[in-house]
Amino acid sequence: MTVALTPEQLTAYKRRGWEVFQPGFDLSYKSHWNSPWFFIREFFQNALDEHDEAGVTEKPALTLTAKGAVVEDRGRGLGAESLLLRETKGSDGLRGRFGEGLKFACIAAVSQGYVPLFESSRVTIEAHVSARRMGAVEANLLTFL
Repeated sequence: MTVALTPEQLTAYKRRGWEVFQPGFDLSYKSHWNSPWFFIREFFQNALDEHDEAGVTEKPALTLTAKGAVVEDRGRGLGAESLLLRETKGSDGLRGRFGEGLKFACIAAVSQGYVPLFESSRVTIEAHVSARRMGAVEANLLTFL
């Protein structure tokens, strides 16, 4: 079940010092990717990309816990730029080629009621959904805090 952050909740996050940005994806985009394994696979592929980029030869760790799935890598660490459409990785292979899979995985996860949490030495990022009216259209936008 998707629970959207209200404008008041977004304002409260901002007051606590969180930055909020929305890359413009409505949750209905790629809605056919509704399996938890889709987003776990995508998060793991991003970890593989990070290992490739950093020259780490061991595989990322995937652990299933009572709280959810944890994917751990030893890459460069996720930054806000990884959540923008302009970043692409690995033009030689298919993995990470267009820089959109992480956003799609977040859409699938938040659509199913999960809150993806990305922690690195550089930043902590949570993915949510927030309702937003754009003229006559109401959308549930992917939102990163």
